[in-house]
Amino acid sequence: MTLFRQLVLAVLTLTLLLYGVNSAISLSNTRALVEQQMAVHAQDAATSIALALSQGDIAADPTLQEVLFNAISDGGYYQQIQFQGPGGDIRLAREFPVRDLGIPDWFVALMALPEYTGRAEVSTGWNRLGEVVVVSNPGQTYCQLWQLAWEQLLWFSVATMLLCGLGIIGLRWLLRPLRRIEAQADAIREQQFVVQETLPRARELRSVVDAMNRMAHRLGQLFASQAGMIADLRRAAAVDPVTGLANRADFDARMNALIADDMEARRGMLAIIALDDLARVNDLAGRLEGNALLAAIGDSLRAGMAQYPGAQVARRQGAEFAVFVPDLDAREAGVAALRALRCAEAVAFPHRERLPPRFRMGYSYSPAIDRETDLLGEADQALRQVATGAAPNYLLHGAADAGAIPLVSRPGFDWIDLIERLLERRALELLYQPTVGVPGRNLIGCEVYSRMWTEAGVHAIAAGVLLPMVERVGRAAAYDRLVLELLAARTDLDLPMYAVNLSIQSVQSAGFHGWLGEFLAVNRALANRLVFEVPERALAVAEGATRDFQRLVGSHGSGFALDHFGLESSNFAYLGSLPLAHVKVHRGITRDIDQHRDNQFYLKFMAELMRAREIPLLVEGIEQETEWSICAGLGVDAGQGFLLGRPEPR
Repeated sequence: MTLFRQLVLAVLTLTLLLYGVNSAISLSNTRALVEQQMAVHAQDAATSIALALSQGDIAADPTLQEVLFNAISDGGYYQQIQFQGPGGDIRLAREFPVRDLGIPDWFVALMALPEYTGRAEVSTGWNRLGEVVVVSNPGQTYCQLWQLAWEQLLWFSVATMLLCGLGIIGLRWLLRPLRRIEAQADAIREQQFVVQETLPRARELRSVVDAMNRMAHRLGQLFASQAGMIADLRRAAAVDPVTGLANRADFDARMNALIADDMEARRGMLAIIALDDLARVNDLAGRLEGNALLAAIGDSLRAGMAQYPGAQVARRQGAEFAVFVPDLDAREAGVAALRALRCAEAVAFPHRERLPPRFRMGYSYSPAIDRETDLLGEADQALRQVATGAAPNYLLHGAADAGAIPLVSRPGFDWIDLIERLLERRALELLYQPTVGVPGRNLIGCEVYSRMWTEAGVHAIAAGVLLPMVERVGRAAAYDRLVLELLAARTDLDLPMYAVNLSIQSVQSAGFHGWLGEFLAVNRALANRLVFEVPERALAVAEGATRDFQRLVGSHGSGFALDHFGLESSNFAYLGSLPLAHVKVHRGITRDIDQHRDNQFYLKFMAELMRAREIPLLVEGIEQETEWSICAGLGVDAGQGFLLGRPEPR
């Protein structure tokens, strides 16, 4: 029961007690007064009648006595009037029947008024003629008391309703600070450390709000400190301190995770760009100028490759930079590699006239990256074949076209036609990969994958190959919509969680938002089981749209989660204000984690941070027993991977 209701009930109870006490006192006083009046009234009536009978004419004439008694009317105040002779014989008498006044018996029993008797002698001179006896009737008194009680109850009810209305309004106004405190506490539970700017006037409530504000401020600082420390540790382990790009270890981990993904064979281009004569720049211009040149090259490469979704730029070692761009055909790969080289060559350098920067590039391309593909080795081999100062200063590895697969080597226009036909035929198959908890590997849900079949039904196109092309042709929202429609058509959905990956394009699409709201409203049972996963990168490129999307799905009972977590070099500030169903760590961090102490340290701190925020931490890409045992020991809540279960149709 709320405090507001308790206060209202307390006020009503107190009012009823006051009414009861007041009514009891009032009726008691009135009863004592009317008892006295009844006694006096009976005695006065007896005295008046006796005085009239004592008159000479009336005392000697029975007929006049009869007329006098007949003149006495029943007003409801007497039960009996008698004229008794000296010997006690009744000479005249009038009986007045007691009328039913409609008063409850319990009220009569509660008041219990006595019957008073008035007596007066009738005499003429010294002769005693008899005695008048008048017996009172308490009926009228009961009526007056009952009427008084009803009037008090009526006025009390009117006053109570009026005062309760005013009291409720007043209590709501007085309790507004408590409602704000409740909202603040709920916000803290949802990891939103809000501070109340307006303080209540009441001293007690003001002290409570001050305490809550201090707690929220302290928790916010603590979380920001922990998040900042973890982000700094991640940057120290994965970011090159000179250029701000990914370092060699992080780049290799991402590439290994991509190569090890049997479900999503990707194609892509990898280039290694080398700056010649860095040592000469350091000797003549100083190491600071050399570091500034490397940082400028990194900025230029990052900006130049930003137009390619999923592009990775890293400083591998010394004066060598690595660029990987996924999901390109052979022609586009050559264009992207040459663009990267031109971005590096266009870097601003104040000593260009005396020390012109010279670059070389070797690059490799594969239409199907798998465990047998060594893009780094091929690109490095091509780089070594380019002599310093040679023209052209770049070379494609000769084996890049070996084993090309016609399906993924389609030109752009063929992809557009293929995707449109596949969407029209709804040629999509859903796969379900189990998500298991720690430590007992209990099934807690699954992640929904998808693949499409070609017109002949022979080749299955994995989402890792298809989705980048779907996004490039602007059909990601239609694809995600088809996935959800096919999922809703299933009648055997019995798991508590179904995680569905969404494209950033869908998150940004207002049309998709409108359709999704109607879809979730119709499919309420499914909505309560759905968790929409979006890449962490969505918060960097479309934070506003991402937050709007979270509010949309949250209003329908669906969850919102971050996928591929740990790739972005962010400060995790959004974790303090974004309600999350879970966070899923990228496979590049868990891949061979038993061999990387820095990744273990990072994952352990992330688990502690998420536990403090009550956000489940999931890991993906678990393929070895050692990876699972280490991740479980570091405090993660659940995981998925080929070791724990492969994606399969149902």
